[in-house]
Amino acid sequence: MDKKANLFAVFNLNPRESIFIEKAELSQMMKQLQFKLHPDRFSKLSQHEKDLSSNLSAIINHSYKVLSDDIERWQYFLSLHGFQIDESRNMQPKDMEFLDEMLELNESLDALKGLTKSPKSANPTDQKEIDDTYRRVDLMYNEIKENLRRALKSDDLKLAFDLLLRIKYLQRLKIDFKELSTDLKAKGFKVM
Repeated sequence: MDKKANLFAVFNLNPRESIFIEKAELSQMMKQLQFKLHPDRFSKLSQHEKDLSSNLSAIINHSYKVLSDDIERWQYFLSLHGFQIDESRNMQPKDMEFLDEMLELNESLDALKGLTKSPKSANPTDQKEIDDTYRRVDLMYNEIKENLRRALKSDDLKLAFDLLLRIKYLQRLKIDFKELSTDLKAKGFKVM
């Protein structure tokens, strides 16, 4: 196994058959591999063998990190089939309606950021805006994730890639919302 090893192969998994692997099953496999390759088991061996064990352990950890997250695993699977997200090219879904909705959600998030700078305290109208925005992002995320799962299941990789681009947008919104939640809580708002 080298740095470019197929992450599924690290766990002796077939990518197509393992695309929907349960995290608990993968965790068990990782623990078994880590036990076999743990550097402490090689304490009486040469430094080279200890280093090799340590490197293999790092590869296992990296593989587990990617494969244990549904979205990261699906992104990796798609990359194995030539569908690569290129961050430098600012790739985005082609659905203009979706992009308009993302623009609207970003504007809502900006408005919520304004609440954290406002001298006024929490009020029901603003709380409703927070709740509605959170629910909307969460609902869209879960819906697109399920559609992505279906596209992968039916082997429609082109559609799956477009849905992956969409879910990446929503992941960024969820991260922004989570970062904002601390400031909103400090102003007396409840954040889900």
